[in-house]
Amino acid sequence: MHFGIDFDETINRDISLWQDIISTIISADHQVSIITIRSNKYGNDDIECFANCANVPVIYTHGCQKETFTDAIGLKIDIWIDDSPLFIPKCDAMPNVVLSEYRSKQRNLNGIRDIENYKAGKHQPPGFHVIKVWVLNTLATLMRIVAGHKI
Repeated sequence: MHFGIDFDETINRDISLWQDIISTIISADHQVSIITIRSNKYGNDDIECFANCANVPVIYTHGCQKETFTDAIGLKIDIWIDDSPLFIPKCDAMPNVVLSEYRSKQRNLNGIRDIENYKAGKHQPPGFHVIKVWVLNTLATLMRIVAGHKI
């Protein structure tokens, strides 16, 4: 398996922990690449130092979606680890990703409302919220526009 691990706000939150994790992954005969949305044009001493110590490559996507970039260079990542997962998928997958995130948040909000209603003695079935068609159409249009731009 090939692991793609983000650096900023992931690895750099606990360097020694990630050194151990990456060492364990590599010792199990798997691969690790650090994949960052950063550009390699600026100061990257922190990421380069860590990568050299961990003996793993750094892939700079220069602001591109990570999966789009790695596919373009022929690198297949099996497992992604990132604090901002919205930077991973290809643009054409974004409507489903955003919709899934929205539905997840709605379920969580509904669950909180249900708990509050239960505490208040209002026993009712969990709420169900329908997403308006115009919201989905607008989101799909926006994602098509974003997907049409070459970064």
